[in-house]
Amino acid sequence: MKGLLYKDLMNSKGPLIGTFFYFLVFAIFAIPKHADGRSLPGTLFSVFLFYSSLALAHNSFQQDEQNKWNVYALSLPIDKKLLIQSKYLFLTAYLLLGHALALGLTAIQPSIGSEILLVQIMLIARTFLFLSMFLPLIYRFGSRNATVLIVCTFFALGLLKLAINDSEILNLLTQNQQTIVFYCWCAGCVILYCASYHFSYKMLEKGDVH
Repeated sequence: MKGLLYKDLMNSKGPLIGTFFYFLVFAIFAIPKHADGRSLPGTLFSVFLFYSSLALAHNSFQQDEQNKWNVYALSLPIDKKLLIQSKYLFLTAYLLLGHALALGLTAIQPSIGSEILLVQIMLIARTFLFLSMFLPLIYRFGSRNATVLIVCTFFALGLLKLAINDSEILNLLTQNQQTIVFYCWCAGCVILYCASYHFSYKMLEKGDVH
């Protein structure tokens, strides 16, 4: 497992350095300039992490495909479950560490509203949601085709969100009911991400090794 994680770490040096650079930029903007100042560098960094997590997954799998890594790895005493576990562990560590830093940037702001923290929680859940769809697709169709499918899914869900907002269905719920729905949705995204590990394994078992 350590060797697989180290391989992913070395293959992702460029994106990881880029993430650290952006964190430093947002950290500078997070420095309070006056007592009642209110900027959102933590939230912006969380948005960046949403896209960079998907990009990191694509980059990692694309390099493996170009180097025929999975074909080579499976000729060694490494099974498919271990390959999948290492990918999920690597991406989860990146995601959790990155969002921990984002929440840290939010915490040092001079004035923090609860709505800001809720936005960041929503972004974390949304990242889990899209990774839970993206990873099984990569194992089934490869990184290039999976990217096309996840982009289409992104726009489809965006249109669905607009339709829900226009219909004002959520306005029929009380504030407490909306809060419950929000946290249930967040929990569901995390659960789906955990379940996607099993979907990925099934996809890799049924499809070709890319």
